[in-house]
Amino acid sequence: MLAVREAEVEYSTVLYCRSCDGMRPPSHVYCFVCADELRETRTPRRVTPPAICLGCGERLPVTAAVNARYCAGCRRLRASEGARRWFWEHKHGCAPPPRPRLCAQCGAPMPQGINGHALYCCDNCKRLAYNARQAAYQRRKRAGTLKEPARV
Repeated sequence: MLAVREAEVEYSTVLYCRSCDGMRPPSHVYCFVCADELRETRTPRRVTPPAICLGCGERLPVTAAVNARYCAGCRRLRASEGARRWFWEHKHGCAPPPRPRLCAQCGAPMPQGINGHALYCCDNCKRLAYNARQAAYQRRKRAGTLKEPARV
C-alpha cells in the first residue's frame, strides 16, 4: 500500500518538455535529450577580457576574468581608498579630505578645475604617453606579435 501511494504522488502530474513534448523531470524545463542538444548549440562564453584598464589605461592580462575592468594595481588602489573612506567616516563622522589625483605620466598632482576623467596634467604628458604607445605598437608590429583584425 505504501509503494502505491508513493507512485501516485510521484506520477500524479505529468510534466512535458518545451521543445519535444516528451516527459521531463519536475526540476527541469527540458527533457534530458533536449537539454543536451541545447548545451551543445549554445553560444560560447566570451573569453577575452576588455582591452584596457578603466583606471590607468594599461592593457589587461590575458588571464584576466571576463568581467575584469581594472588591473591588479588599480584594484588594490580602489580597495585601499574605499577602506580609507570607511575608516575616516566611522572615526570622524565625516568624509575624508580628498587626495589629489596624480598624472598617469609624470606623477605630478593634477591641476584644480581639470576634467575628472583626465589622465594627464598637461599636453606634454599626453603627447609623451601617446608617443610611448605608438612606439610599443611599432615594436610589436616589427616583432610580428601583433595580430591584425580579421577582415570580413
